[in-house]
Amino acid sequence: MNWKRKSSGAGRACGSSPQKPSGEDPARRRVLRIFWDWQENSEEEWLSVMETCGWRFVERSGAFYTFISVEPNNAIYRIDYRALSDSEADEYFGLFEDAGWEHVESYSSNHYFRCLPEACEFPEVYSDRDSLQDKYRRRVKTMLALVVSYLPIWITIMSRPVPPGKGPFLTGLYTAGKWGYGLLIAMAGYWMLRMYMLIRSV
Repeated sequence: MNWKRKSSGAGRACGSSPQKPSGEDPARRRVLRIFWDWQENSEEEWLSVMETCGWRFVERSGAFYTFISVEPNNAIYRIDYRALSDSEADEYFGLFEDAGWEHVESYSSNHYFRCLPEACEFPEVYSDRDSLQDKYRRRVKTMLALVVSYLPIWITIMSRPVPPGKGPFLTGLYTAGKWGYGLLIAMAGYWMLRMYMLIRSV
């Protein structure tokens, strides 16, 4: 059974090939790559492609992904988004483990799972439209909560005039801060629009 998704533009280029490690530690490689939340399928595919080239994903820090050298294989990666309390984590990860998924990494409530095709009981984390939409809605609710919390601060800043007698530097800094806050709010709005479009397209 072929569980590989249709290519979504992640590309097949792997960059440099793994070098034979000295001693027993595998070679490590850190890659800068930016994916937006609505590009989740491309991110999953890219991680799978990297492993077919001999680089297994082990850690994420911001836009940096860390890989170790391994024997190439056709591992499948899936990403789930869920804010977990300590009491929920064991049960949550246990359910994936029972279905043959290895928990690789958690970053900012994004949980990365990996499995080999012959070991996966289910090749998709969400097999129906409603549950997949719920996952994306959880992301939107998190962003909306942030926007709602910061919006009053931005409105307060925008409604106040530039303080007089502060000099050109501080005046410019204050003005830049006002519009910088506005830009962040606009970017958050665009992000939520793209996520809404993704929810509708599922």
